[in-house]
Amino acid sequence: MVKSLMLVVSLVLAADFVMCRPSSHAVDKGYFWQITDFHVDSNYSLHGDPNKLCHSSSSSIHYDLGKFGNFRCDSSWLLVQSSISAMNSLHANPDFILWTGDSVPHVDDSTYDEDDVVITLRNITEMLLSVFPNTKIFPSFGNHDPYPSNEMPFDDVQYYTSILNVSQWSKLLPSDAHDTFIQGGYFSYSLSSQLKIVSLNTALYYSMNNLTIASNNYDPSGQLMWLTSELEKAKLINQKVYIAAHVPPGVFELNPETNWFHDDFNDAYMDIVENYADVILAHFYGHEHFDSLRIGESPEKSSPMFLSPSVTPFKTTLPTDHSNPSIRLFEYDRNSGEVLDYYQYYLNLSAANQGAGDKWELEYQFTTAYGVHDLNTFSVRDAVHKIINEDENKKYLNRYLQYNLISNYADDCDDHCLHAHKCAILNLRRVALKRCLSSNHRWHFSTTPRPHHHPHHPPPHVPIYVTVIIVVLSAGLLILAVAVMCLCFRPGQYMHMRRGYSKIPDYGAATSNNAET
Repeated sequence: MVKSLMLVVSLVLAADFVMCRPSSHAVDKGYFWQITDFHVDSNYSLHGDPNKLCHSSSSSIHYDLGKFGNFRCDSSWLLVQSSISAMNSLHANPDFILWTGDSVPHVDDSTYDEDDVVITLRNITEMLLSVFPNTKIFPSFGNHDPYPSNEMPFDDVQYYTSILNVSQWSKLLPSDAHDTFIQGGYFSYSLSSQLKIVSLNTALYYSMNNLTIASNNYDPSGQLMWLTSELEKAKLINQKVYIAAHVPPGVFELNPETNWFHDDFNDAYMDIVENYADVILAHFYGHEHFDSLRIGESPEKSSPMFLSPSVTPFKTTLPTDHSNPSIRLFEYDRNSGEVLDYYQYYLNLSAANQGAGDKWELEYQFTTAYGVHDLNTFSVRDAVHKIINEDENKKYLNRYLQYNLISNYADDCDDHCLHAHKCAILNLRRVALKRCLSSNHRWHFSTTPRPHHHPHHPPPHVPIYVTVIIVVLSAGLLILAVAVMCLCFRPGQYMHMRRGYSKIPDYGAATSNNAET
């Protein structure tokens, strides 16, 4: 009888343990691509002058350039085709694609016009649709996508309408997103009741956009007010948000004097995204051509910002090195929306041009490279902690620097350069950044303890019938226990039990989240 009683107890406890711990099958993994900064140049020539963007020239010097591109020039059409084909070869069925802007080349405005812009965007749209005909593609504008370059209009319905119709973005956007798109090039789309994509036109805030700066318009195209409304609506229904855009807030880590937003727009934007940090799971930007990330110092007011490197290998006019062409695959949880990981792929341009062909290789996987579990706010802060608080070998810092230039790092980042990198990652407002840059800061960036629940595993749903079974078993157990007491403990008798006991595991400890750092 006692053995039966103990067996029942063990079964009930085991059932309770299995039901209440997070299930390893709770994560429904999905994947999506981010591709950015094509900067395709239809005038790229194999015998062009690299001092003139690889365009044909009357120079007597004979140049023999690579067919996949040159580090001093923008993308050839062959490179664009190769990057999109690589996406299809590496993961052919993504849930969606984030195309985060700057498809037009770095050419003088006198050699380009608005028709050229519209046609370039149409050609890339058609190429993406031909390779991924059944995949949702969410585009964003870059600062080079208007004409003239950098001057993204905030009151030009005709421009946005031509992109929608002639460039065929109407095939990419849901019909109910056309109204806001025509107003200012922004829109949202709910992937599910748990996750929404918000595509922003941050080229409106670009520090070189003379149109918006001269207008003294504190909210060009009403985008900031609309963004606040979208985030508030998502919060009310417990929906999470991805923000996709081209130009990021903050500054360029390789040249911190270069701020990406005009200061007023930067502060207004940061006010909003910090206020809704609990709603925004992640930001996805392009623009820099390099691989970086941003995370605020306060985990309660920050969501991770991922800056994806470019397809173009073009070395900008800024004092920087060049980089290899890149594409990025993200892994996420379809149930919660949490970003789980990303895989950074690149083309070794020098090897490709020397005959190796367009072999796109895995450069690194974020979780493996930085020793974290996933890419939520706490994990990214763990990674930043490792980068900033250097160990003796500077292992994580050196990895970050190598990846920043897409495996083209020349080991030439001095102390000033390192300091700028660290300040740029953590400080997204101009005042805080200046304070950081001007200080002899001793880096002791600390992580914040994670919440006790694991973000990938929502509380398990227990079917009603299972609850009923547990209640019935518990009631039966109680009755059985009372019966045993009556039979075994009669007046004047006692029950002899052998010494010994069965080890019952500490189920509370088994279900706690002991996250590695």
